[in-house]
Amino acid sequence: MNKLDQFFEMYPNLPGATIPLGVCVDGLVYANGLAGIDLVTGVPADGLEAQIHMALAHLRALMDNAGGSIDEIGRGVAYVTKAEDRDAVYGPWEAMFPDEQDRPAFKVLVGSLPPGHLVHFDGLAILGQRRKRTEIAGVPAHDPTVRIGDWVFTSRVHGIVPHGGVPEDTEAEAIQNFENIAALLKLNGCSARDLVQVTLFGNSADYFDDAQKAYERVFPDAQTRPPLHRLITFVTARFKISVEMIALRGADCPQERFREIFLCPESRPIPDGARLGPLLVASGLNAADPCTGALDAADPAAQLRAALSNMETFLAQGGANRTQLARATFHMPSVDDRTVLNEVWSEHFPDASDRPPHKYAPAKLPAGHQVRLQILAVSDAGARRTLDIPGLKHMDPMAMGACTGNLVTSSRLFGTRAFTAESARSATEACEIAFAHAGTLLQRAGTDWSRTTQVTAFIGDPAQAGIVEAELKRTLGGARSAPRLNIVVASWAGNSNPRIEIVAVN
Repeated sequence: MNKLDQFFEMYPNLPGATIPLGVCVDGLVYANGLAGIDLVTGVPADGLEAQIHMALAHLRALMDNAGGSIDEIGRGVAYVTKAEDRDAVYGPWEAMFPDEQDRPAFKVLVGSLPPGHLVHFDGLAILGQRRKRTEIAGVPAHDPTVRIGDWVFTSRVHGIVPHGGVPEDTEAEAIQNFENIAALLKLNGCSARDLVQVTLFGNSADYFDDAQKAYERVFPDAQTRPPLHRLITFVTARFKISVEMIALRGADCPQERFREIFLCPESRPIPDGARLGPLLVASGLNAADPCTGALDAADPAAQLRAALSNMETFLAQGGANRTQLARATFHMPSVDDRTVLNEVWSEHFPDASDRPPHKYAPAKLPAGHQVRLQILAVSDAGARRTLDIPGLKHMDPMAMGACTGNLVTSSRLFGTRAFTAESARSATEACEIAFAHAGTLLQRAGTDWSRTTQVTAFIGDPAQAGIVEAELKRTLGGARSAPRLNIVVASWAGNSNPRIEIVAVN
């Protein structure tokens, strides 16, 4: 199994904003479903153009928060709800990347979005690298293919014959699509063995069989070519299909480095998350039917069960199962609904000794939605091992922590002393106790603070941020490197003292 070296999340630096913008896994920054909404109130901006600009501002904030810049974005995808809205995206996107020779690979797809949402963006960036445009002579391309570090990302590639046109024959067009992909691989110093992901787009499935045959003809080695994603979405009338490719030059097992995961690819071309190395990440699972977008029930319990059912499908599509779930985060309109969450979570994980860490957080969600679920799982790992802290128990049905593969996760750790159940008398004391619990958890996981990649503090008063920072510094002593510190300010259930959550690799 591949091991993780790095994981951290990027939260908005806004009091009341509790949903991460994205994640960084081993230098890959990934965002899924950035919407044109106010990150605190959840209210969509007024109209498509305003939502596009707001979502792009979130993409820029994501990169700044990751310690990078938009110059390191290799691939962008926009999703709109109507084909006629596609053109509106390009102006703001190109204004963000004004040099046509220095833009990420980009495409705009059509699919269903939550109520009130008119556009979403996905982004993929490689920290510390700069992109370079490449193109096939004689094949015009509005959106570029880029090489960034050892990665190659295409936009949608069409079946255009170099210095010619589009073949009228469906089979010939499909073959030309994949020959153009092969040419782009060669131009970037890659071969078929470097393919990470290949995605086929068509207005209908009528052309998919011919396209599959063409793919196998151009890339005949079944051991090196990845399975072909087949997505039904808008394709301009000039073409019958288009193809997108991601490659990673010189990597062992490139198909294990990145793969988008779709709950219902036959009717919704929007990924629900991705595999990033060994880590499966879904940032916004909800209770809607993944194929129709319909919500069958309005009550929180039914929606929680539906969201967990979608989680099971996501894990299966990613080659994992619930025993490899490392952490779950439930965003709900009210944390008072945690009593319902506790009931449903206990149903789903009836063995009290084998429940993964989870947490709940308040968030404003789209109309009719009662839950948004973020999950982390480790594909190809053995079953997770739960971790305890002697003398300490949660009031809610969750583990203190877990080891899944080489990923160590915790639930929220709080300022209650072990064995005595004595509560901290101040925010400073609560921080001291919570960090001590984190140290115990790390020790029981077989690692220490030097392998901790993230600490997230949940506070009710912005003034407590300094207390958390001071305790982290004291805990680390003279360590050369420190884990990423996220400060999330909101109204939490229970007392107002800080609580922390950690992620480490061992």
